Amino acid sequence: MGFWILFGITVLIAVYSFIVLMTASPNKSQNRTNDANKASNKKVYGIIFVVFLVIAIIEIIVYANS
Repeated sequence: MGFWILFGITVLIAVYSFIVLMTASPNKSQNRTNDANKASNKKVYGIIFVVFLVIAIIEIIVYANS
């Protein structure tokens, strides 16, 4: 039971970060610091997505082998 809760939380975080990553619309303003900040946030959400996706895959492999 505890595995499925942990797996569910991991998948929810991965899905949330993927949604934020894909729906981040580019800003049309001329403010370069704001654009740089958005690019930085997009990279962070991309990294979070990849990390939690890998963790979810590892959890499935460990669960299948036990």
